[in-house]
Amino acid sequence: MSSQADNPEDLTNQTVDGYQIIQLLGRGATGAVYLTSKGALCTHYAIKLLHPAEHLYPDAEERFNHEIEILRKLDSSYVVDIIDKGNHSGRPYYVMEYVNGESLLEVFHRGMKMEEFLGYMAQVLRGLSAIHRAGIVHRDLKPRNILVTSDGLVKIADFGFAKHTQETITPTGQQVAGIATEEKYVDPDLRTSPNPEPRSDLFSFGVILREGLGCVQEGVSQVNRQAIETVAAKATSRKKEERYETADALLEALRSASDISFALGSAREVLGLLCVRELMDLGPVKEIVRIPELEDVPYTKRVKRLVDTTEFQRLRNISQLGLVELVYPGAVHTRFEHSLGTFAIAVKALRHLACLESFRRIAGRRHVETMLAAALLHDVGYYPYAHIIEEMALAEVGPKHGRRGAEIIRDEDHEIAGILKQDWGIDPTDVASLVEGNYSSDPAMQVGTSLIHGVISCDVLDYIRRDSIHAGVPYGCQFDLDRLLENLMLDAHGSALAVSEKARGPLECLLFARYMMFSVVYWHHTVRAASAMLKRAVYDARVPGRACYVDAPKLTDTSFISCLKGVQEAPQSTRELLRWLGRAETDSQRKIFKRLRTYSKYDEDNRRASIYASIAERPYQQIVQMGARLLSKIAAETQRNINPHLLLIDAPGSGQEPSVSVDVYYPGEKKYRRISDVAPAMRILREEFDAVAKRVRIVCHPDLVPLLDPLDLDELLRQTISECLQ
Repeated sequence: MSSQADNPEDLTNQTVDGYQIIQLLGRGATGAVYLTSKGALCTHYAIKLLHPAEHLYPDAEERFNHEIEILRKLDSSYVVDIIDKGNHSGRPYYVMEYVNGESLLEVFHRGMKMEEFLGYMAQVLRGLSAIHRAGIVHRDLKPRNILVTSDGLVKIADFGFAKHTQETITPTGQQVAGIATEEKYVDPDLRTSPNPEPRSDLFSFGVILREGLGCVQEGVSQVNRQAIETVAAKATSRKKEERYETADALLEALRSASDISFALGSAREVLGLLCVRELMDLGPVKEIVRIPELEDVPYTKRVKRLVDTTEFQRLRNISQLGLVELVYPGAVHTRFEHSLGTFAIAVKALRHLACLESFRRIAGRRHVETMLAAALLHDVGYYPYAHIIEEMALAEVGPKHGRRGAEIIRDEDHEIAGILKQDWGIDPTDVASLVEGNYSSDPAMQVGTSLIHGVISCDVLDYIRRDSIHAGVPYGCQFDLDRLLENLMLDAHGSALAVSEKARGPLECLLFARYMMFSVVYWHHTVRAASAMLKRAVYDARVPGRACYVDAPKLTDTSFISCLKGVQEAPQSTRELLRWLGRAETDSQRKIFKRLRTYSKYDEDNRRASIYASIAERPYQQIVQMGARLLSKIAAETQRNINPHLLLIDAPGSGQEPSVSVDVYYPGEKKYRRISDVAPAMRILREEFDAVAKRVRIVCHPDLVPLLDPLDLDELLRQTISECLQ
């Protein structure tokens, strides 16, 4: 067998399964690495191809394939990402992202400032943390195998000697010889221990830390070099039990020793926002999941881990629009689908925002990853019919779904918190705050709140289109989403999303689409009647003074009815209303209540407008009391007693109207203007919503319409209001 060094092969200008070889980057023990391009955009990748058989040592191909399997298990921004694999003329190869930069060894040779050095070290430890969590030990960590991009991002590479922690190794022969090519980085225990341990990598890191410290340029720095040297000494202790047990523990020690924040790694890392894994275009074989309408959702391993949690999977069984399907039968899509769609739009929005200097000044990778996680998890606390039930604002219902979601994310007993810490490297508390919508201290997180909850949030941009598609109506699709996202920017205060002048048209179309979806779909009169029925079913089943939705985050649409009946022995009213809504477990039927009277804020009859003003936005319990008083008057008129749940007053709650508070930037004037100021139609739209969508209605069981319709209900209701509001 000839040595690898004698291998004359150079595939430059040749093609390997569609990958055009551009140049040789280097040769290793098992294969050669080439720069390649593929696709119409000529995207650059690195391809590693196994050496010809005559230039291989025994077991080299097995080790090469093992390296591929190792890389496929890893998912970290600090580890080179595998893109594709294949076999070319009987020789295996794999394709990875091309890191345009230099090795850490080259960085050490040119020298660097202390803060830059510590930023690189922090990133290496984050990468090691992800590697070790995957049950893998690198076993060949050295500056030459650590790459640094032009944006200052660290990528750990070359996993040819990596092993799973459960693998048993015979500490003799080729394995040890292979990793001993640079003796000083090798943990002495690797020669005697049959099982790979993460602390071996931390030993290698300690050597790198000490070596890099010697390359730091002299100058003003608040960091105590001796404290850093102490950390390196502990990491490289000859006694294994005295070393740091985990990469996270070593990172914490380094943070304490240096007394500086690693929130953003190095200062140059801020410029690498687009290298956040979910924002990267990983080429033709990137991992995605497809949802309507032809939407590609980035589906990295860490995204999949969140999606696979029990809490997120529950959303598969939560209807997005609840009772809307009684009117629009196709509207049976789920909160699961909507959550993925919201995340996909957040990815697109952040790809654009990451290119804006104003955003980069305030946001780092941690912020971007926190926003992405919050977008994905924004509905994790949603329970069946939450919007309808929360409109009642009953103390017995407990926290709103946003707060419930935040509690789930923060709870260490749930899977999500651990995944966010370990796989995403972010604080669950920050994600929870964004989901709840109460982040106010950090400017970047204020922008994140706007991204998740604002007028042009990724949540709104997804549900308006998605609900329209599934409902089978065109109203929510009549705006240019791509143009809107391409023209996102920060407002004058740098704390919320705005749009440039180019997106004024799409913004107006979006606001009009939202108005139409509320008036025609969400608040369709039959949907409102059904919602009034469900509210009363919940109200009658509650136990006053006792929370009735303690386990709401565990409920699905199918378990909701059982929960409702289990609060106490469900009264007849609850059982009947659920049956008529088609929500009973047996004997369901569709018998939605009919409109008897409708009242509007802008009714031409002042007396009817007065009725609206007296009832709209009243507390739900007061509405119920008005309904009972009205029934007593009806009984006196008709000489017939009617069960209270057969006639209901439906009144919209407060804060339900769509906002039009968005700024538009005019570069010619260098000025921001509110959309309602430059487009008066938007102001009128807000008023029209009150006139058309927000109505007070009296609804009743269909069988009662012939009896009640002839009555002067306006007069009876005015009398009722007068008595109730005295």
